[in-house]
Amino acid sequence: MNNIALAVIAFVIVIGPLILIHELGHFIAARLIGVTVLEFGIGFPPRALKLFEQGGTEFTLNWLPIGGFVRPLGEDFVRPVGDAATDEERLAFEKRQNEQSSLQARNIKTKSVMEAGPWQRIFFMIAGVLMNLLAGLILFALASLVGIPVLKSATVAVRGIAPNSTAAQAGLQVGDVITGVNGHTIAFSDDLQSALLGKTGVAVPLTVKRGDQTLSVSLASTAAAPISGMSGVFIMDVNAGSPGEKAGLKYGDHVLKMDDQVISVTNDLFTFDNAHLGKSVLMTFERDGKTQTVTIQMNAQAPAIGAGIATLPDDAIGKTDEPSKKIIVILETTGLELLNLNPITKVEAQPIGVAISDGFAGVWNVIASTVTVPIRIIRGQLSVQQARPASIVGISGMGAQVIQQSVDLKQSYPLLNFAAVISVAIGITQLLPIPGLDGGRILFVLIELLRGKPLKPEREGMVHLIGLLLLLGFMAIFIVNDVLNPILLPK
Repeated sequence: MNNIALAVIAFVIVIGPLILIHELGHFIAARLIGVTVLEFGIGFPPRALKLFEQGGTEFTLNWLPIGGFVRPLGEDFVRPVGDAATDEERLAFEKRQNEQSSLQARNIKTKSVMEAGPWQRIFFMIAGVLMNLLAGLILFALASLVGIPVLKSATVAVRGIAPNSTAAQAGLQVGDVITGVNGHTIAFSDDLQSALLGKTGVAVPLTVKRGDQTLSVSLASTAAAPISGMSGVFIMDVNAGSPGEKAGLKYGDHVLKMDDQVISVTNDLFTFDNAHLGKSVLMTFERDGKTQTVTIQMNAQAPAIGAGIATLPDDAIGKTDEPSKKIIVILETTGLELLNLNPITKVEAQPIGVAISDGFAGVWNVIASTVTVPIRIIRGQLSVQQARPASIVGISGMGAQVIQQSVDLKQSYPLLNFAAVISVAIGITQLLPIPGLDGGRILFVLIELLRGKPLKPEREGMVHLIGLLLLLGFMAIFIVNDVLNPILLPK
């Protein structure tokens, strides 16, 4: 199936419904505070047909398939229409309702948006955002519940041993496979690092397989220090579906900081990871001479990031003799260089409690990533191109890639996670204090609370109309940019 068809499918099954969910939030809030809703539209006008009427609200299908809208009494999509227009709409609504009564004329009670109190209006305007955040939480949790990739095991092999190191003194040899530590089976090099952490000078028993032999050796660690001639900590491989992959990490990224902690050796990163399991953190790294910062939602258990790391000699990146699927880890504390060979990832459904926790963590991760974008641009950690806004075309294009990934993997988690991210992003975008958006309308209510009286509806309506026209203009530019320069998601 071609990308255009997949993009259309992505819009129909992801973006359109998420916009409708946003409008459903406004609709429910309006009903709760007693505001009369004249129309709930699927798509944007011109109207194609009236589907049905319930509780005085007309539910309509419209020709432009770009989401939907709620039109309460006293508003024209995004702006107040003034007292005269409100009274005219009120009379038409009451007349229509009275005509529909076969028994007798009823005393129809109506309420416009401007007749609601300031705090009721804020609730009405923010309800769409809250619905998107709730949908994002549910989608993140559902992805975890149906199954997400979990790194299960790897073969931990010795790749190199520094002369005169504690690993050399213990009698370890290149090619040894470490199968156990402290009597427990190990699946990753992280298990060995955990056993050595905080035990400087203490001998830790290892079970080692050497050819057909099974040996027992004792390995002690020393204080970690940067290796002479080494240039820093680099990403060597990223596991499929891991936090590192979701954050866009790639082979060759030079890790500089985790939050505000400088990373000089792999032990720095490992120690940081163990102290921040399950948390959302910022990683600053260098790629192609440019410094970038990404938010990573760490796994609750090791491996926290799901990325192989190594402290390498200068200019080593691009010249490694190891296949990309071999994860290299250097333990500066022992002089031991390890390979996590043939890592095995399995999609596993998470318990309901973990899934709910993943839902909250996912929503917070998207919010934190979005809020820190301006700061990272100012600091030069993120380029304007990387932080570019995406239009409906760009988002649909990304959706097409995610659908293809879900089909290839025969798994639903990529699509569910994508929908969750987009839902939260829609909510955050609507909160921006820009005329024409929910945040801009909330701003006018806050000004009203400070002034003690509202602005004239005609003046507020003009500001929102101008804001909407500017938004449409920018959106046209974003669409052209997304057509000429499609957004490609990391593999």
